[in-house]
Amino acid sequence: MSTGESRNRTGTSSPVVPQQLTVVTRQRLLDLLIVERVWWWGALDEVTFLERLYDLDALEGDGFRRLTARDDIIQHCLSNDDWPPEWVFTDDRFGLDTDSPQSLLRFLAEMLHPVVRRDPAEVQRLVKQFNDILAADGFELYPAEYISGLPVYAGGSRATFHGVRPDGW
Repeated sequence: MSTGESRNRTGTSSPVVPQQLTVVTRQRLLDLLIVERVWWWGALDEVTFLERLYDLDALEGDGFRRLTARDDIIQHCLSNDDWPPEWVFTDDRFGLDTDSPQSLLRFLAEMLHPVVRRDPAEVQRLVKQFNDILAADGFELYPAEYISGLPVYAGGSRATFHGVRPDGW
């Protein structure tokens, strides 16, 4: 086995996949969402979407007037609408701008959940666009289960893929 390779589950060699998402990949994902005006919260509001992933009452607020992240988000997204839609990607409380891929992959997968996005054609378009970008760093989103015949996505490394891939990959 040469440098830069590892053994996969079948025992054959495969290239070692980086275990981080680069700043370039993160920026390309964010650019896609901004340019195409894809609101990450989908059919929900920002608070309802984020509470599916985080305990908003356990995350600190600005410390001045608002004590929790929930209070911040209600104030700036629902009451005043004075934060840009992409604010969540740079807010340290949610960990979406770190090298570690887990938080961002989980976030992207939740964006595709049937409760969040109700148009299956939009979900298929987004998963393809996300996967085209994620592939550069060796990651992908894939259907991990189904609800009412609709895929519920998860994210992971392409080298250690588990599950059924979309479109029969």
